[in-house]
Amino acid sequence: MVMNDETIDEVLETVTRNLDEAKYSEAAQNMLEIAQTQLSNDHWRKVGRILGYFPPEMRNANKDLLYIEGHWFLSTHQYPDAIRSFGKAKLLYGVNDAEMALKCCLALVRLYHLQEDFRTAHHQIEEAEALLHNSDDDFIRARYFSRLAELAPDIGQLSKSQEYARESLAIYRFHADIEGQFNSLMQLAITSRQMGNFPDAGSYLRLAEHCFNTGSVNSRLFARILNAKAHLHWYRGEFEAAARHAIELEAFADEHNLRNQRVFARLLLGNIHRASGEYGAAKAIYDKARELAIQTGYESFTQWIDIHEAWLKALNRELSQARTLIQAAQQTTDPGQMASFNIFLAVLNILESQAKAAEDLLLYSLDFYENSGDALSVHVIKLYLALVYKKVGREIKALNYLEQALLWLFQQNIDYFPHWWHPGLVSEVSVYAISTGIYPDLAERMLVNRVGQASLSPLQELLAHENEAIVQRAQRVVRLIDKGQAPAILKKLAASPAKKIIEELVTTGYLNSDNLDDLAAFLGTGKRGTRINASIIAVFALYLQDKRRDEISNALGLAESTVRNYITFIYRQFDLPLTDYPDPQERQIQLRNLAVGKGFIRQGQLT
Repeated sequence: MVMNDETIDEVLETVTRNLDEAKYSEAAQNMLEIAQTQLSNDHWRKVGRILGYFPPEMRNANKDLLYIEGHWFLSTHQYPDAIRSFGKAKLLYGVNDAEMALKCCLALVRLYHLQEDFRTAHHQIEEAEALLHNSDDDFIRARYFSRLAELAPDIGQLSKSQEYARESLAIYRFHADIEGQFNSLMQLAITSRQMGNFPDAGSYLRLAEHCFNTGSVNSRLFARILNAKAHLHWYRGEFEAAARHAIELEAFADEHNLRNQRVFARLLLGNIHRASGEYGAAKAIYDKARELAIQTGYESFTQWIDIHEAWLKALNRELSQARTLIQAAQQTTDPGQMASFNIFLAVLNILESQAKAAEDLLLYSLDFYENSGDALSVHVIKLYLALVYKKVGREIKALNYLEQALLWLFQQNIDYFPHWWHPGLVSEVSVYAISTGIYPDLAERMLVNRVGQASLSPLQELLAHENEAIVQRAQRVVRLIDKGQAPAILKKLAASPAKKIIEELVTTGYLNSDNLDDLAAFLGTGKRGTRINASIIAVFALYLQDKRRDEISNALGLAESTVRNYITFIYRQFDLPLTDYPDPQERQIQLRNLAVGKGFIRQGQLT
């Protein structure tokens, strides 16, 4: 049921008049009408106040009031109270009003899902299925399939989610319910993206946007579009576009006080910065996401923030700290979460040469994701299994998994994956693919377009290969990555700690060799900025990598006061005055964004 604001206000006025005349049953019936439509936060506040005017004994015993109260608690994120109200209302409706009992069941599915209690949510679905046989209401049936579609990915049924979403979409289309169509299309977009079908994900997302643009969809649901766009760009490795949408989502969610989306936006933005090699920025954003989750009563989500921070630590070679965070997260009893966390741990084991432990974890997760229908995760796991078996000398198994993984990635035109991406290990498996002739063109794309400078060391073994064709391919890859073509500016610098650091950062790909001359000119000193100052360039790069002033001072042999003055100079050159950016972290993030925008540091380059 959809009501406009004017109709809702009229119903609330009627409720108030009935309450003034002590017509409590009529007032409750009026309230029930609007509890089944989309209400704004202002309207829910009014509903909350009105509920307080009903006699306490009626409020605790009247099934309609309990149903309304449940929705009010849900709107204010008081989930335990909402569960209590819906649960009691469901029992009171019973078989005498199976449709309302079914609505209570579906509300409980959503609540338990929001609290990540997937088992209980699934039990509520089973109860709803039994009640559904007593209902011929198409909209309730559509809502049932929608709830199934939302829950299915979290209980290991990703492909089933698409079936359920299509069922609900068909019903909503038949009844021209635009908001229902929007929600079903969004679910199809999300699951398509998770399964690695990016073209379908984009198509469903565009159809959902068409529904939204009719004006018939709650404006707050725009957050779902922004979230889906940011995720899709991230999955495709399009980090600048992903960050742009994530920042827009963050602002929108803050403005509309969308609790969960506020946390989601920050975690997503942290992940994008991590994927871009901006580890310091990622850590700062993860900290903000965790703080906000605790502040808003969303503590259950902090384990997901911890697990993504663990991956950040793994990329930073802080393996023991990464392992501690992952093992803490493994206290979960949810099989889907365990399957995901096990892959994080398996990669750590590969990095620490614990092949058998990695194999066991990967095979466990592979079974889960194959049953779920998550093709993208399945083939990422197979890539890592290929690497594990190569390391222990089980060549036939290694080649089998490698071919399966790369065939699917080739068919989907995928050369990047967002979860469990480790540039060093991806380099190893890509070099292995080139050496064995298994989809070498795709492997080359991954090295050149996605890994970059970090792949130069593993490529050395191919340069000495006995097969001349493989040597030539390796040479081409090296040329494309642009190793060995040192920027002209480096030849002008005298030997110094600063020059050594700049060379290292060019080699790893953090500093963009193509634009190093421009950076040197931009940070030049003396009259008209014509004097090249290697120390300022090195301070700039180390500072953007979140090195402390004392660390920079020690690395370059400079006084801390000199480092401080250079940082002040750098901010002045980028026109970022302290008066405009009083928060040091925000100022540093803006500096990093501008540096990426000018092409001085590489967007998307993991170091």
